[in-house]
Amino acid sequence: MQNSPSSRNTAAESWEIEPEALSNMYIYKRSRRNVIWIWILIGSLHAFFFGGLLGITLLDRPWSLLRIRHLEQVLVLQYLALFGMGGATLLICGILVIGNHWPAILTGFWTMAVVSTAILLSCLCFLTPLYAMIFLESREFYLAARYLVKKGFDLRDLPKGT
Repeated sequence: MQNSPSSRNTAAESWEIEPEALSNMYIYKRSRRNVIWIWILIGSLHAFFFGGLLGITLLDRPWSLLRIRHLEQVLVLQYLALFGMGGATLLICGILVIGNHWPAILTGFWTMAVVSTAILLSCLCFLTPLYAMIFLESREFYLAARYLVKKGFDLRDLPKGT
């Protein structure tokens, strides 16, 4: 009898979790706290600081977008918009990672990669070591989450014993 209760295994009995999966669960849970605070902090700083600068720049000259004659003006506006939008994205992803959403982890990681690369190429390049450490922490978190998702684990319902 295949349907009898005695022949069915519970999920805990049928799973034998690999050691590599256990280590990735540990890395995921350890890195999750750090990444949540990092993404929320960096996202808030970027969104409010660069968004404010973009607002001041645009409000200073209301018709400045119609009279852009120099490439430097376009680059400044693009720079401010990139960091403002990247900050808003990191802030939202940091909040959504609290609920263990895989799309938020994926979006936050790639946004952090773009922001870290842009910092390297900007006038704030002296912050590159800080952003490199933040990116490496985000990468470790992303790789552990990706491994768990590929193995079929639900990030919202990981086993408690890890």
